[in-house]
Amino acid sequence: MSARKRNLGYDKDFSWRIDFGALLREVANDHRIIKAVLVGSTLPPNDSLWGNAQKGGFEVVLYERSPSGEKSIDTEIVASGLDVIYELDKPTSDTKVSKSDD
Repeated sequence: MSARKRNLGYDKDFSWRIDFGALLREVANDHRIIKAVLVGSTLPPNDSLWGNAQKGGFEVVLYERSPSGEKSIDTEIVASGLDVIYELDKPTSDTKVSKSDD
């Protein structure tokens, strides 16, 4: 049941779970996956989000939350994308997909 139906408000529904394997397959859209990276902030030790992402096939890169913002996360996203391009080391017709959200 959604938070809206339970009148909890959007930011208070902790009952949902992400199927990271399905997310990866959906984004790949039948293309070969070279590297799948999720970048984010550390969570409390009892939170399984990043562990589930790793089990789903993602490389997870975490940074401590900072009062000055999350610039290190933004920088890591760019650096990871450049790593993939460099690792290919040759022109290809591969599709590069980058999904980002705050």
